[in-house]
Amino acid sequence: MDLPSLSNALGVVLRAGGRVLPPLGNGVLGSNDNSSKQDLLPPINRIPVEILAEVFFRFLEIPSDYFPDRPMLAVTSRCMANPFILGHVCIHWRAVALSTPTLWSSLAIHKPASWMAPMVQIWLQRAKNCPLSLYLYVHCKPSRPEIVGADAILPLFVMCLPRWKNVTFYLNGGPYDSLLGLPNHTARMLECALLDLKSWDHASADQVWRSLSSSPKLRRVFWDNRYMLHHLPAHMPWTQLTHLRMDMGPGSVAPDALLELLRSCQELVELHFVPRIPIRNIPRVSPFILPKLRVLTVQTLCRWDPSLILGCLILPALASINIRHGHISSERQSILYLKDLLARSSCQLKNISLWDTGIEEAEIVDFLSTSPAQFITALDIDVPGSITEATIALLTHDPDDPRTLVLTHLKTLKLHTIRCSDGVLSKMIRSRLPYLEFCEASAEATNLHLADRIFMASMQSAGFNFSLDLIDL
Repeated sequence: MDLPSLSNALGVVLRAGGRVLPPLGNGVLGSNDNSSKQDLLPPINRIPVEILAEVFFRFLEIPSDYFPDRPMLAVTSRCMANPFILGHVCIHWRAVALSTPTLWSSLAIHKPASWMAPMVQIWLQRAKNCPLSLYLYVHCKPSRPEIVGADAILPLFVMCLPRWKNVTFYLNGGPYDSLLGLPNHTARMLECALLDLKSWDHASADQVWRSLSSSPKLRRVFWDNRYMLHHLPAHMPWTQLTHLRMDMGPGSVAPDALLELLRSCQELVELHFVPRIPIRNIPRVSPFILPKLRVLTVQTLCRWDPSLILGCLILPALASINIRHGHISSERQSILYLKDLLARSSCQLKNISLWDTGIEEAEIVDFLSTSPAQFITALDIDVPGSITEATIALLTHDPDDPRTLVLTHLKTLKLHTIRCSDGVLSKMIRSRLPYLEFCEASAEATNLHLADRIFMASMQSAGFNFSLDLIDL
């Protein structure tokens, strides 16, 4: 049995509440008959301790599809299990859980409550000297008990500040006194910090960030959309960052200073850029290289020309790009900025997600036919109006016509708001089997006909990861 199967079996045992290690009868076996005792043990208790610990890890990391809206402690924000339950099964399991501090090195709390504080203290003690991953979510409109719970738990986190490695805090209802006045250069293990402090005053939020940004290992920073509304934090270690989300406010930074800032971020691997005001009058500068940037997301919430920034970049390592430009404007943008970026960068783009109200379907069809697009393995496109047969025909392979062989590496496909004749979608998908592994499509119920609906349903029944979302308007 492989480890995933063992971890799933473990979940069944724990949910059943049954005993795994039955008591041995007195006087039935001789005191030296160890092999006979071993034979009576259930199979899961015969495996070596280090493998059992690995099974525990896999069990605790099983993601959950359902999260009740109540206070909860878990190992991560994606699951509901916690290691306390392992110690309730038998003495052997308890010993393994307590002797494996890494089982306790990650803690996620949803809607904190004051009764959690003793459990959190025990949890952190059992982690011993392991680096910690901490997650704390306080609801956007927290109740008074939730604020009191956060006030009780945060001091326990702060006591472990030198061991923070990865922290994700959504701390509505603050500021919280325990995070104010954190000493600089203390969180020396900290590598990743995501702080949502948008309910705080700026001075208090900046005080927390100033302390955490003094970590020599800090590489990933993500802040809420209010933190950088009015100025750029000078204390942030820009030159050492590998992952950065930038929400640009009305007074945060001048365009030329923004370009100089990006130029200094030579270690960047992933950039999520969110301009919230129109950016104009960017000075003409020679394009500069960000040699390690692999993932780029541009999410615009205003009238903004993506080429103003993208036109200044050369990204030879770029593998994934996500453009979200939903501002409706009479000043229509074209896809030229994306073509120019790829040509200038000479990169092999693998993933593209494109939703730009300024780009017409014909431009996307033309772009997907170009050489820089032929390395794409994952494609997610949306256009103003609907995706028509023009796009679907381009993606359809005809084995008798080599000219139809475009995007031959495509494995993942998402098409939004399709409008096509009956059978056109299913023909395209068939032409890409067995290489197409995932397909997600949406269409108005009146725009997708019976043959395509039946085909998608049959593919799902056959075990393919295909889905169809019918929209009733």
